[in-house]
Amino acid sequence: MKLRVEGRREIAAGVHLLALRRGFDFRPGQIIGLSLDGSVPFRWYSIASGTEDGYIEVVFDVVPDGALTPHLARAEEGDELLVAGPTGEFAEAETEADGSASATAAAEACVSAGAGGIWIATGTGIAPFRSMASSGLGPRNILVHGARAAGGFFFSDEFAALMGERYVRCASREGSPGLYPGRISAWLRGRDRLEADRRYLLCGGTDMVVDIRDILISRGVPWANVLSEIYF
Repeated sequence: MKLRVEGRREIAAGVHLLALRRGFDFRPGQIIGLSLDGSVPFRWYSIASGTEDGYIEVVFDVVPDGALTPHLARAEEGDELLVAGPTGEFAEAETEADGSASATAAAEACVSAGAGGIWIATGTGIAPFRSMASSGLGPRNILVHGARAAGGFFFSDEFAALMGERYVRCASREGSPGLYPGRISAWLRGRDRLEADRRYLLCGGTDMVVDIRDILISRGVPWANVLSEIYF
């Protein structure tokens, strides 16, 4: 399908938030594919907006020699993009007897994974958690957001308003009031215990996801309770 660009803004150096006219329903944690005209394969992005918003938003880093993101970074209101999806589940859905996952089971699994869990993100991996928090799934969760410095905490004002003290920012290279001075891995290691019955949702680069997953497993969190989405 084609969707109209409703707006675009640069939220940090080389990082953009793109808004598209809403043309479908979705569940928090799902992804959509974007393409200019179909000549370039779809690139997939987590939806960053809430389920009740009147538009679809995605966050992307500009890859200077990329086939798509330099064009997206120049998109203007009124332009049109090809959109595929939504698809995927940033959660584990229970399956039916024939091995397929029903839409109801998938939706319930997504809500379950977003209730009473710990969300962990770096970089543009914050996108699905913005969708979850904006869709009302934030009150019982803890969000641990990692960045090098204060400017890397995208949407921090929104998360602070929605989640309060359950929003933790870990800055690996900058010490400022309100920031944990270190990586997410250090924050986790500093906790007396990691609750094994919680769901841990990880979203970000490969190194972060693997590192955090290994810490969680070594501290007794079951493999099934660690869900990850890797951004390349």
